[in-house]
Amino acid sequence: MLKPNLSGFILSAVSTTTFAAGFQLQEHSASGLGRAFAGDASIAENAAGIGRNPALSTSFNNPTYSAGFTYIDPAVDAKGSTSLVDPGTGIILIPNISAAEEKDYASQAWVPNFYFLTPIDNRLSAGITINSHFGLSTDFDSSFGASDIADEARIETVNINPSIAYKVSDDFSVGFGLSFVYAEGELSTTTNQLNALALGTTLSGNETIAKVEGDSWGYSWNFGLLWEASQNVNIGFNYRGEVEVELEGEMESDLTAVGIPTGDASLNIDLPAGAELSLLYQITPTWTLSSSINWTDWSVFEALKVDFSNGGEFLLKEENYEDSWRYALAVTHTLSQSWTLRAGLAFDESPVQDEFRSLSIPDSDRYWYTLGVTYAFGDKISADIGYALLQGENVDIEETSRLGTRFVGETSGDANILSVSVNYTF
Repeated sequence: MLKPNLSGFILSAVSTTTFAAGFQLQEHSASGLGRAFAGDASIAENAAGIGRNPALSTSFNNPTYSAGFTYIDPAVDAKGSTSLVDPGTGIILIPNISAAEEKDYASQAWVPNFYFLTPIDNRLSAGITINSHFGLSTDFDSSFGASDIADEARIETVNINPSIAYKVSDDFSVGFGLSFVYAEGELSTTTNQLNALALGTTLSGNETIAKVEGDSWGYSWNFGLLWEASQNVNIGFNYRGEVEVELEGEMESDLTAVGIPTGDASLNIDLPAGAELSLLYQITPTWTLSSSINWTDWSVFEALKVDFSNGGEFLLKEENYEDSWRYALAVTHTLSQSWTLRAGLAFDESPVQDEFRSLSIPDSDRYWYTLGVTYAFGDKISADIGYALLQGENVDIEETSRLGTRFVGETSGDANILSVSVNYTF
């Protein structure tokens, strides 16, 4: 459970929702959002760059910081029907009992970020990143007809990442960082009208079937490379390691009579490793082209399983994600000394296999359409604004609970994202 003495930099301010592949968050800076994060591992535009590639800090001659927030406004809907099935055999007992529809069940979110870097000498530099790489918040109404499949799911993380970078030569730099990740989460399901039929008993409705919540720290590392291949070309690479978090807390249930266990428990979640290869190409003094290819090792996310302190376990859901890829392309135009304009496109591949698609973690392939602008107030201070329209594909879902409710339908999801950042150079 959330500890009140933890710094509230992100968790106290954010009801986190996901709008990248799986439950990954891409929204780390306003300037990056305006480019659809194309080329982020190769662009030393402001301090936020070290959030993608720690080697970028060697590109700055003075201490500098960036700070801002991103507002995510998703529109995720589910529409379908429910049937009663035999949980053991899958045989349909009563087909199409009722409609099950929910609109806007992914929460709005405010996601802040902070970056600071400073040169130590003419080759060595250091930095600190505070942001979030993973998050999820979905919440169904109590009247949703498949609440024993999906009711509430929430995962929130804070990433604190000190880093150091070294300029090996005039055109090549390396960076290394350590990630300290605080994670807090809750997953719950509740009874509905079909469960009384399945259990052969009378239920008042909205009883807790399974509710597990907990928190934990996890640790990992990341490294980056920056090659200034020519006066017009930068190539950047970043790798971020897997984070294993064990959310320690407890599991509750009102249905212990039908075999749902309770007690002190932990929920193990593997936050995947990822890598990015980026290119920045200066076409003319005022026009640049940037691109990125991102890989995420989502295959480590196999299941949501509760482990009890007495040695027992309880499977919540099979996930069986696959590795995913993201492709982004952007153009940046320096309009004047004060104004810089950006536009980007990206394709974000879903890691979810069709047969394991879940209501509680909605996901599909997504397309990003982005615009951004920077205004420089002088040599020391500037402000960034980025906007993205995300369009997700409609996907079919067929999911069955352990109590015999089967949902057959589809989900759809779009989002509007707005990000604002301020940059200052000392």
